[in-house]
Amino acid sequence: MEELYFLNYCGAIYRKSQLYIKAALSDRNMSFSDAMVLIYVSANPGTIQDDIGSNLSIDKSVVARSIKSLEALGLLTRTEDLSNQRVKKVYTTEAAKEFKTYWNKIISQWNKTILADLTPEERSMVIYANYKIKVSAIAADIQNEIKQIK
Repeated sequence: MEELYFLNYCGAIYRKSQLYIKAALSDRNMSFSDAMVLIYVSANPGTIQDDIGSNLSIDKSVVARSIKSLEALGLLTRTEDLSNQRVKKVYTTEAAKEFKTYWNKIISQWNKTILADLTPEERSMVIYANYKIKVSAIAADIQNEIKQIK
């Protein structure tokens, strides 16, 4: 397998995973982005909107829509930061706990499906390698990378 096709493989996995998650969420009135935001806030209580967008690589307007939608569903709340009232901190509600349990089932089943042909050692290696790739991708200076190819 050639490195040249690496992004093609990642893209196919991402697109199919997104379809799977959208189907699993279809009866919950939630989008893929909504789920990503909710899980991020669950792991990072008191986070702010800008941090959600930058850590998930999601546009600010998408984050704002997701937060509004999740508030309407009773899964998130926003509170003013006492030191800066323009900043709103985001928290999950008690109702979000049930969703997190469901989310873990969704992800466990999908991982079971897509990693089925791998040995336990290969699974660990793939997960660790993908984590390292994600860290590098987030840290990448895109404009500098583009300059290097011109």
